[in-house]
Amino acid sequence: QYNAAWLARELIQNFVDHNPEDPSTLNGVDIVIQDLPKSKTMPKGGKRFVIEGNWKFENPTGVISPHSEKSAGMETAGGNGIGLKQSALRIIRDFGGQKFEINGEGWTVSYDMVKKDDINKEMAKSDDGPTNAQVRHDWLVADLAKTDNHGKNSYVIETDNPELIKALAELPNLG
Repeated sequence: QYNAAWLARELIQNFVDHNPEDPSTLNGVDIVIQDLPKSKTMPKGGKRFVIEGNWKFENPTGVISPHSEKSAGMETAGGNGIGLKQSALRIIRDFGGQKFEINGEGWTVSYDMVKKDDINKEMAKSDDGPTNAQVRHDWLVADLAKTDNHGKNSYVIETDNPELIKALAELPNLG
């Protein structure tokens, strides 16, 4: 069961597993919780949660592909692999998260959901593929872009879901 509490635990565990100085600790990690103003997507306002580490996260492969970087012989959560993407999917799809972003060394990945109906409409327009092909589920997609970020890495989550906010507020205690 991937409830909000499980998601919060998975996020912090994935993050601290990659702490090079003090693996599996919050040493060198900052967790910032900010209030967000009311907006069209969040009419009551919301919260931004930022988990930031004072180390480089150089290779984005684990956050954009169906793969995991679990270290052999270590009891870790897998470190920025399948569990992290599963958490992003659940936060966006099931808890209405408006933003889930990972910032690494010179890059950022923003996750989003693409609706199956939109995919099927685009495939139907294509002259290159089969005319009767259809997908049955929404897709989690990752948009990889260059940034000026150097020397630090972070996860950024924005939401107005009260259950998720309550769970993510526990990140410092979970870590």
